[in-house]
Amino acid sequence: MTSYLDTKTPTLGLGCWAIGGPFTAGGRAVGWGVVDDAVSTRAIHTAIDRGVRLFDSAQAYGAGHSEVGLGKALTFHPDVTVVTKFGWAIDTQAKTLGDMVTDPAMLRVSLDASRKRFGRDHIYLLLMHPNDMDIATATPIFDELDRMPAEGAIGG
Repeated sequence: MTSYLDTKTPTLGLGCWAIGGPFTAGGRAVGWGVVDDAVSTRAIHTAIDRGVRLFDSAQAYGAGHSEVGLGKALTFHPDVTVVTKFGWAIDTQAKTLGDMVTDPAMLRVSLDASRKRFGRDHIYLLLMHPNDMDIATATPIFDELDRMPAEGAIGG
């Protein structure tokens, strides 16, 4: 795999699971709980004011809500680094997570959906959220990820 991270990668970041709000997986609540988007935005802006330049989210957080909220909060901060994760089917209307996504072709669909939610044409780093995938299943996904920086949608 090719590494596209460099020494300009911010070393201090803020995780954004908590701004995702409520969501479920398998009928079980897995979200942080009810959130106030205005409070989340103020927290993100305060983090930026304090020097945070990396924000970590995931499609799964709030079934897309974290990415939308973070994207809105970062509208006037194009210099901020955005990291997100993929790997779970989400229903943004029902606020639910579905099955693990293992089809490498779905990676592009997933990335495009995240970029739309963030309101950005570029994601600095795309991580695979599921951590219990066998190597045979993960390898084609990693191969697809390895091709993406050259296309400009992800990478530094």
